[in-house]
Amino acid sequence: MHESDLGDQLARLEKIFPHVHHIHARVGFEEGPQVTDPQDSLWENHVNNHVNLWQNVIDFAKKRQQSTFTITPEFGPFPYAHLQPQSHQPITDIWKANNFMKQHLQDKLI
Repeated sequence: MHESDLGDQLARLEKIFPHVHHIHARVGFEEGPQVTDPQDSLWENHVNNHVNLWQNVIDFAKKRQQSTFTITPEFGPFPYAHLQPQSHQPITDIWKANNFMKQHLQDKLI
């Protein structure tokens, strides 16, 4: 959880990328720990930004000839997931959000 799009952390991230062996695939944004729904076009830039950062991690793993790499999509329940104010039900189906991110990463990361 980082409550950021990480745009202000690139210098630090570039030092970390070569040492990462697992991606915790949660997409944060400027004011919260996770976007409400990674499928929503409202969050497209945030999702793309994170995927691009994660691609750097994958590229370094390939350079060090890492044979396997794990990624955990995690769009978690409250307090990470936003709730409807009256019903207190999640705004997004968390299972669908995680499955979307799994498939999205399989399609995008090489």
